[in-house]
Amino acid sequence: MLDHRSALAGTLAVFVIASIAFRKAHHAAGAWVIDDAGITYAAAFELADHHSLAPYVGGTPVEGYSNPLLFFVVAGLRGIGAFDPVRTHVRLEMLVFATMVTLTWSTVRRLAGELAALAGAGAFAVLELVTPATWVWFCSGLESVWVSCGLVALIWLTVRTTTGAPLTPRWGALPFLVAITRPESPAYVAAFYAALFGFARPPVLDLRRHLRQVAGALLVTIGLYAVFLCWRRIGYCDWLPNTYYAKLRDHDLAGHLRGYVIPQVLPYCGALLLGGSVLALLVTPAFERLGQCLVVALIASLALPITAGADWMGEHRFATSFLTVCHMCFAVYVASCAVGLARVTPRRWRAAQLMPASGIVLAAAIVGYSGNAVHDDVALNGVTLPYVADLQGGQRWEHQMRLGVPYAVVQMPDAGGSLLVGGMQLLDNGYLTDFQMARLGRAFAPTDGAPGPTTDLGVLHQYQVIERRPDLMDSNAYYPLDSRVLDKDYLTGQGRLLARRGLVEVANVDPRAEQVFDDGHVRVYLSPETVRTAAPGGLVRCELIVAWDGGPIDDKLRIRGMVDGGDHDEISLAPYSKDDHGIERRALLLGSPYWRGAFATSLELVGDGQLVATRRPAFTLEVTTDDAALTRAASALARAGSPLEIARRIAWLGAQSIPRLGMTAFRRQMASMQADNTHRSPRAGGRVLELRWNARRPEPARLPAAIRDAERAAARALFAACPPASDGDFAARATRIACLGRANDELRRLGELDALAAVPEIARELADAHDDYTRGTPAQQYQMLVGLTLADPSDVTLQRSLLAARLALGTSGEFPPLP
Repeated sequence: MLDHRSALAGTLAVFVIASIAFRKAHHAAGAWVIDDAGITYAAAFELADHHSLAPYVGGTPVEGYSNPLLFFVVAGLRGIGAFDPVRTHVRLEMLVFATMVTLTWSTVRRLAGELAALAGAGAFAVLELVTPATWVWFCSGLESVWVSCGLVALIWLTVRTTTGAPLTPRWGALPFLVAITRPESPAYVAAFYAALFGFARPPVLDLRRHLRQVAGALLVTIGLYAVFLCWRRIGYCDWLPNTYYAKLRDHDLAGHLRGYVIPQVLPYCGALLLGGSVLALLVTPAFERLGQCLVVALIASLALPITAGADWMGEHRFATSFLTVCHMCFAVYVASCAVGLARVTPRRWRAAQLMPASGIVLAAAIVGYSGNAVHDDVALNGVTLPYVADLQGGQRWEHQMRLGVPYAVVQMPDAGGSLLVGGMQLLDNGYLTDFQMARLGRAFAPTDGAPGPTTDLGVLHQYQVIERRPDLMDSNAYYPLDSRVLDKDYLTGQGRLLARRGLVEVANVDPRAEQVFDDGHVRVYLSPETVRTAAPGGLVRCELIVAWDGGPIDDKLRIRGMVDGGDHDEISLAPYSKDDHGIERRALLLGSPYWRGAFATSLELVGDGQLVATRRPAFTLEVTTDDAALTRAASALARAGSPLEIARRIAWLGAQSIPRLGMTAFRRQMASMQADNTHRSPRAGGRVLELRWNARRPEPARLPAAIRDAERAAARALFAACPPASDGDFAARATRIACLGRANDELRRLGELDALAAVPEIARELADAHDDYTRGTPAQQYQMLVGLTLADPSDVTLQRSLLAARLALGTSGEFPPLP
């Protein structure tokens, strides 16, 4: 009992000390989290919040994250309301690191006693915390520390078995958990079982009993992993994660070994020397079998750097598991040296016994070198989660709201911060979270970065621009994009993302528009598309039409809007277009008061800080939650215009029916998040979650009945605008299905994801097309599949069929027209 209590006390002491050491070592980093971690967090949030395996609501289920174990952990914490995207991961990684150090201590303790275990665990912890790669990536929010801890846990379990502890079948759960920490982790588990079979038989067991125990644990691991694979197959309709299709386009294993692993990874911070200390263990009594297991782990831990090569993020992120095993090799060597020093007596002091002391000196030299590297050379990656949540999350959301698409399709490389903020449908030309791009990219993506003049981007263009038709587009040339599209279909605004031309430009000023200002050069109108009804605390989109001629508009000319008792907003009138004349839409976002009533809304034109003109009242805003008032408002919005225009107005009536941050509070929140990110403050995580709340869509069940009824009527009218088709005319039917899918796609951009449920006859028609689309020609099949996938993006079977149909037509370069 005393030994048991002593061991428990030692375990707790090592765990606590390692936790403190981790926090102290990373104090300078603050609450730092890399943006890529947000991809896992966003996927877990969608599972917890909406019970969906898609990266965003209404999307295609894809496993675009690299760590299923972390995904399940975050989803569980989110489900109980206990996960913060900046604060929580720091605590999790501290606990995982402390567990890794404690397992190292326990491993050495089984072979060499308490003092040697403390020496080994101390050397291991110091090397992990001063080596730049492990110091940076273990506090990044990514899976690096989880994978490294898993490898150490497997080594610990091997030594535990070697020293005679029974290997019961339930221990097979541990290798399973390791296997789902990262896509290459099954290789670590295979190496673990090879070491168990080859080197871990306890002296008290005969070979047959040992093999029976190992086989029992292996069966449990295989069984659990088979369940996981079936879950993946059922949930994502694929046996392999989407990251496989997105990343493994280059299988030059020999090239990675020659060009990256040997010249860069092995010399990094003495990794070859540290790992080479395992050779001394192979000839050291009591440590030789642990040395054999470490050799196997060293080889297995090179699986990712050999497979994937160098990572653009720097500091050898993919090699952290290998470095951890190297550090453990040296930690065990230091423990063996401590054992040797403890056995030295004055009468038996010989030169050969000075070797342990030289090992300690060597450890101190390497620690000193690595420590200098940390303090002098390491810079944390600037692409943090709060930074992207600001730039491509909050700012992107504001841009799309001004454009009038509350649930916009946005093309940008996989951005965890933007996904976590939400309020968009991501077209991921970075591949990870997009089913189509991940599979198209392997065949069509340029291999040297930006597309060149000879790059064939026809198929990618068809999917990205023609089928999905992004509302906002990132112009980053590193990712595949037909640059000819930008000038033709997109305009550069004041934000980072380009806007679809059709959302900005206007052919003519609507005769119903009310003129606000005219100086002969610039004319500003209040658009009739402005929905003048909102709920208390709602955000009103006040649409303006700006017309100019005779030269560009002065950048200093601004327009300001105010609601009595509510919030105010101000924007520049500088146009997207650089032409000398044009007509464009603009929009102010005005926070309504938090109480009911009728409130005057004013507009002011400001030039170079001076008031130029005032319109008061520009219109009266009705703030209400009364069904009768909302019914009257919806009826007025539906009186004139095309079905799509009416659907837009009704959708905005719904969007203005939920409380949001006013633009004053929104800008204050964004500025605070920027400051928190600069100072690596944990408060940034709470601000990201506030932006996520602000960008949410209205929940249909919580909308007033009058708005729900108006949305159903608008959806029915929009579907009815698609051309009819007889049963015998398959060409006309293909066109109709494509049109129905496009109509549903338009409604989805407006935030209405359940429009088909309101029109059951259209849902049945689409279901019939799903069953017999193969009867048409390849072009007709393609048209129908585009319509069907736009109607239901969550159907992976349809996505796979569309991929094949597009590739088949892509060989000829002739695609049929789409609505």
